[in-house]
Amino acid sequence: MSWEPIVLFILCLSTQTHGYKILAFMPFPTTSHQNIFVGFIKALAERGHEITYYTPTEPTVTHPNIKLKLTKNCKEEYLKELEISILGQMSVPGVSHAISRTSEVFSYDFYGNPTAQEIIHSSEKYDAILMESMFTQEPVSALIHKFGCVGIEISTMGDSAWINEFSGSPHNPAYQVDFKSELSHEMSIWQRIYNVYVIASTLVVSYYHMYAMQNIMDKYFNYTGWETRPSLYTLLANRSLILINSDPILSYPYPTAPHVKEIAGINIRTNQTLPKDLQTFMDEAKHGVIYFSFGSNIKTSDVIKGEAGRAFMKTFETLPQRVLMKWETDNSELKIPSNVKTAKWFPQTDVLAHKNCILFITHGGLLSLTETVYFGVPIIGIPFFTDQFKNLLQAQTMGYGLMIKYDNLTEDTVSWALREITTNPSYRDVVKKRSQIFRDRRHTAQEEAVYWIEYAIKYPNALLPKSAFMSFWEKRIFDVGTFSILSLVVLYVTLKFLVHITIKSKSTQKKKVKRS
Repeated sequence: MSWEPIVLFILCLSTQTHGYKILAFMPFPTTSHQNIFVGFIKALAERGHEITYYTPTEPTVTHPNIKLKLTKNCKEEYLKELEISILGQMSVPGVSHAISRTSEVFSYDFYGNPTAQEIIHSSEKYDAILMESMFTQEPVSALIHKFGCVGIEISTMGDSAWINEFSGSPHNPAYQVDFKSELSHEMSIWQRIYNVYVIASTLVVSYYHMYAMQNIMDKYFNYTGWETRPSLYTLLANRSLILINSDPILSYPYPTAPHVKEIAGINIRTNQTLPKDLQTFMDEAKHGVIYFSFGSNIKTSDVIKGEAGRAFMKTFETLPQRVLMKWETDNSELKIPSNVKTAKWFPQTDVLAHKNCILFITHGGLLSLTETVYFGVPIIGIPFFTDQFKNLLQAQTMGYGLMIKYDNLTEDTVSWALREITTNPSYRDVVKKRSQIFRDRRHTAQEEAVYWIEYAIKYPNALLPKSAFMSFWEKRIFDVGTFSILSLVVLYVTLKFLVHITIKSKSTQKKKVKRS
């Protein structure tokens, strides 16, 4: 009998991945966030790991290794409470407070329901927990203590002052901008002053809401043994790994802690065949197709109306291109031109991947920016809230897009922007180059995420820096500064006292000499 097959079989066995038992607790009710989670959850399942996935949305993928647990979906209530339509008009601390306050309401409503209590009081054992706690879901960090397992943070945002705070590498306002900042990394002194305000106010509001989050954790996460649980601050710092939905080619390069890894592009799936009518519509578009969508949280038909709606429809009517427009209502006061095809949903990545897609009109969400760069399609962006302003400013300064403020949507601005992008090849040239750089990687985003997750489970906290557990004051050496200042004050007072005593002593001696 030949020995080669036996050796090959043994080698295959030796390279098999050890299957871990992983809890993915992702109750936040937004489709865009879940699109990121699904990417690596499927990849982990395919590697042989057993995943228990708590989610409010029915995922688009299934696998024998994924045990799905549908949680309460509070999306409509959350968006109604948040009033995202006015977020763009708020100040930076106002936005931070609105998001945090809404999430507190969500937390009180969610963590007391039976599905959440099931996992909080579960007797299961897990090797790791995947969570998005640092997006106003901080109480979830208690599950690290409850299960005694490795904590892995997933961030759907890009540059975040709050996440960097707990990674042990605090934001430096001289060159880093928070995801809520409408700034580039090329800042004047006045912009850096404003950036200090943005980051400081973000941290102040976030730390303020920590008290409410601590109370929520103490109220609902009352599992057996919770009395020995450390503070929420310590639990938040206890992350063996933080996966960030960012990449230098999409944003600006900035330093991170060793356990922070970038995985932008994990939401991009293998392209599927378009529906026949859509395929024909795009194939026959001799002058190209413009794709128009504001994502899953903003209804295009709700915001593109009145003057803004008429501005787009009149301009579309004069263009030689065809338009695919995500449109959620069957009735409209607007006259939809004949070259515009509407639908309540389009397979976005498949549309962007089509060779005839020449422009993407978007709200500037990070996932949309990732996809448009990956497929090399220039953009016109209309931001509404949070990171969208910063994302679109970056696209504009990098040269592959234009940004129009919502309150400046007129026929003149819309017409100029559309004709500028569709007739000036420089925008497409820039985004094609960035697409080339973005795609030039050793591993896919899924492979990168899976590697680091397995690494973090095998070697808990191996990359976690001591600075992650330092207080706000210690990380910025305010304690050292305070000690130094107090020492100088004490030294000054002591020297002044000694000088005073010396002068007084000499004066006394002189008086004695005169008397004698």
